[in-house]
Amino acid sequence: MVFAVGALLTGWDWRGQRYTLFLVDLAVIGSLLVLLKRLQIFPGYVVMYAWNPLVLKEVTNSAHIDVVACLFLVLLILSATAFKDRTLTAVTTGFFLGLATLSKIYQIILAPIFFAWLYRRFQSSRPPLVAAVTLILSLVLGYLPFLGNDVRRVFEGLYIYGFQWTMNEGVFGVLAQCTDYPRLITYAGLGVISIFCGWWLKAEGPICLVGAMQVVLLAWLLLMPAVFPWYALSLTALACLNPRSFLSKTTMILTLVICLYYMAFYVSYHARPAYIWALIRLLEHGSVWATLVATFYLERRRVSAVPGPFSRSA
Repeated sequence: MVFAVGALLTGWDWRGQRYTLFLVDLAVIGSLLVLLKRLQIFPGYVVMYAWNPLVLKEVTNSAHIDVVACLFLVLLILSATAFKDRTLTAVTTGFFLGLATLSKIYQIILAPIFFAWLYRRFQSSRPPLVAAVTLILSLVLGYLPFLGNDVRRVFEGLYIYGFQWTMNEGVFGVLAQCTDYPRLITYAGLGVISIFCGWWLKAEGPICLVGAMQVVLLAWLLLMPAVFPWYALSLTALACLNPRSFLSKTTMILTLVICLYYMAFYVSYHARPAYIWALIRLLEHGSVWATLVATFYLERRRVSAVPGPFSRSA
């Protein structure tokens, strides 16, 4: 539907897609402002997304569809936290998670977190069950138009991507040198991380929910065999909602260094030695991991330095 709108605007001229996704980008910013107000967070933090050069490059310039998934992700958080009626919350949560997944299928790894959130928030197994049914129905309806035209072809590209592609890999490249089953380990590990974050999640407030989502999406980005800059759009939006977290600080560095991905074309087009591309990836991924460790350590020190009600200093 998004592509159809762009085609209606300018036909095969690519500018139509840029105009359409630019409007979606504005909708993301507006939704973030609403959510920031609801969370009682300074609205100026929206610039972490709105003024981010990576967002400007990957949305309006390159017209990547990930911004659509990003919009549904923000609406998903809003629906999961704003409504008081448990049935309405469950239905809208499953619906927006379905739309986010239909836009970019990797968003499905967030499902355990939202199911756990609904269960902890309402202290009932009914809301996550309703959300799961709504999610499945949304996915079925999304793929329904393709059922009459050999639906296997719809998933052919996904199969090739999931089992053959490698590009700008970090940890996955190390795993590939150490084991014959790097993809199995990676996908299983991501599943375990998502389930663990859902199990660990406490209904202490929306910030806890955002933090769990950040952990899963950051792990997904760092462990995947194909890492592209536009995959970081959702993480960039989440950083606005949890600005003081070490995860958000890491995300800001990530949005800077992940653009080194484009050096792959320079290395390829100018027939540079393969080790140059390996060094670039080491700098890219190494910077993110170093930032993650350093900011986590500093945050732990800051938290431990704050006297608690039962500490000696108190």
